[in-house]
Amino acid sequence: MNHIALAGNPNSGKTTVFNALTGSFQKIANYGGVTVEKKEGFYTNAKGEKVCVLDLPGTYSLDATSPDEMIAQEVLLGLRDDTAKPEVIVVVVDADNLERHLYLTLQLKETGIPLIMALNMMDVANRHKKNINIKELTQLLGIPIIPMVARSRQGIVELKKFLEEETDFKNIHNERKWKLSRPLEELCFRVGEKILAEGIANRDNADFYARNLLRSASSLYYRKLKLSGTLRKYLEQCLKQIDWQGVHFSEEEITARYHWIEKILALVLHKPTHGEQSWTERIDAVLLHRTYGPIFFFVFIAAIFQSVYTWATIPMDAINTVFGWLGDTVRHFLPAGALQNLAAEGIIGGVGSVLIFLPQILLLFFFIGLLEDTGYMARAAFLMDRLMSRVGLSGKSFIPLMSSFACAIPGIMACRTIENKKDRFATIMVAPLMTCSARLPVYILLIGTFIPAVPLLFGITLPGLVLFLLYLFGIAGAILMALVFKKTVFRGESPPLVLELPTYKLPQWRTVLKNMWQRSRMFVRRAGTIILSISIILWFLSSYPKNEALENTLRGEGVSDAIISSEILKQSYAGKLGRLIEPVIAPLGFDWKIGIGLIASFAAREVLVSTLATIYQVEGANEESVSLKDALQKDGTFNPLVAWSLLIFFVFACQCMSTVAIVRRETNSWRWPTFLILYMTALAYTASFLVYQGGRLLGY
Repeated sequence: MNHIALAGNPNSGKTTVFNALTGSFQKIANYGGVTVEKKEGFYTNAKGEKVCVLDLPGTYSLDATSPDEMIAQEVLLGLRDDTAKPEVIVVVVDADNLERHLYLTLQLKETGIPLIMALNMMDVANRHKKNINIKELTQLLGIPIIPMVARSRQGIVELKKFLEEETDFKNIHNERKWKLSRPLEELCFRVGEKILAEGIANRDNADFYARNLLRSASSLYYRKLKLSGTLRKYLEQCLKQIDWQGVHFSEEEITARYHWIEKILALVLHKPTHGEQSWTERIDAVLLHRTYGPIFFFVFIAAIFQSVYTWATIPMDAINTVFGWLGDTVRHFLPAGALQNLAAEGIIGGVGSVLIFLPQILLLFFFIGLLEDTGYMARAAFLMDRLMSRVGLSGKSFIPLMSSFACAIPGIMACRTIENKKDRFATIMVAPLMTCSARLPVYILLIGTFIPAVPLLFGITLPGLVLFLLYLFGIAGAILMALVFKKTVFRGESPPLVLELPTYKLPQWRTVLKNMWQRSRMFVRRAGTIILSISIILWFLSSYPKNEALENTLRGEGVSDAIISSEILKQSYAGKLGRLIEPVIAPLGFDWKIGIGLIASFAAREVLVSTLATIYQVEGANEESVSLKDALQKDGTFNPLVAWSLLIFFVFACQCMSTVAIVRRETNSWRWPTFLILYMTALAYTASFLVYQGGRLLGY
């Protein structure tokens, strides 16, 4: 068994099992032709053979309603040229929610592919006094079952050993126990025989294909399988016959399967009948309360942002000191001139001005990891469903929007789980409005420079409150635009939220820290590639062409060094570019220097910080040059009102070419990314204009 597929419901622990099996030998790509993530891992078994493990997208059933579920179906049917059909399926089942997970298990068994059940989270089931008769369940399902606690790697060795023994799965019965009405059973049998005759299926799965072909002419099986013209004509006659009889094939099949599941549970699952509440139920009584739940949610989120702002101070100061020392060292060893200026100001100054915010980004990822690992993230989606439904979206949109706080790209990719296409596209269009980690360096720089550290109530300071408000502005903007979109371009009803709430768990620190490491590595990689490249380009644009004649003339007139540097910068390539757009951005309070930053930051939002660092260090760079904050405070153009205008602009602006690229891939059209850029830029410009001009009218 060298090709294994992991399948299971969301929140079943499938990813934990995948990580335990494969360790660090993993690779992530996309399935060909679509943007659904393909996650493969490898391990070497006791025989020295390399085993490929494919982590299929999480799904509740094989009745595809979303791109992720469709991929799972195609892989299991062997219809993808880029993915080998699995030789065995390991279905990961949450033992504490056995009744919800058996539906997919029965469907997977019916495919005819050898199936093993990894009965995960046995510790949680035992804690809740749920006794599962595994021997009886094995006999009823006709598949091997391995109990495990994947978080602590219990059962992983047994699973690998079972796979290595190459058990003869054909000795395990594959008879379908649940039955349809007699006419439908006879019809399935006849279609199954014709499928067998054409060699499309074998005796183990002919019944499975027959039922799925009879369900609908628009089903994935009907569209993707290579059916002969004769068989297609026969199937069309069968479908018409079903319609004439007024039979709802899907409903009857679902009902019959669930009746069989109820019989199984009655025989194998014994749980306490008394009214004692579990810890999860007791906690949810407060955290999901109609009144207290939202209050706790917003207080908790506010505390996170306050912590992000205050706890990171010491490591940020340390990083600032290190990069200051590096700059001084470079100036000491390199002779004065262009090379010294490039290394100290362009490279070290540009990259260091962004990396200084790494501690805050790590803290944000840490808290998001805690929310996901403890089970509270799903509760947040449940709490937000009421608000989401009022703007026309489902609570399922909350998870992609919450993911966008880290980065809009995975948030947009997470929209694949939203079945309704209009809801999916509406969520994609508003996800970039959520405040991603790339905005955080811009926020922290401007808040730290122009917002005084005034203490407020309960240990919250004014900078922490402002940071929280900026996140709220982004959320409010997303909600407002979602409402507009659902009333106009994406008009239509949203399906009700169906969401499984996992039990609360203690966080698995290895998973949380691994998540922090992976995301921070991505941020550092951007600093080492995109931001480094932009910093070098900006240094060149800010330093050339050299105008020694102008410099000599100004020095002869006794002009100060600061004014000389400013005039030379104006004549540089960067200065000319900034002055070109200055008339357009002047109503927002922005000058040509900020204009350069706005253009550069389209590559990545945080580039604004390195751009300003490069520009201001060029103006007065020497061994005693002041910090970027000091330089901004001393600049006559920058003031608190301009800072607020720039902050509001970055709340709403689409300053990220990577986001535009992923929207193009997810929507398969340039129409929607173009629309995204236009509406977000218009929204940012309008909001920034109102803030700046309103502030001026009020005398600020």
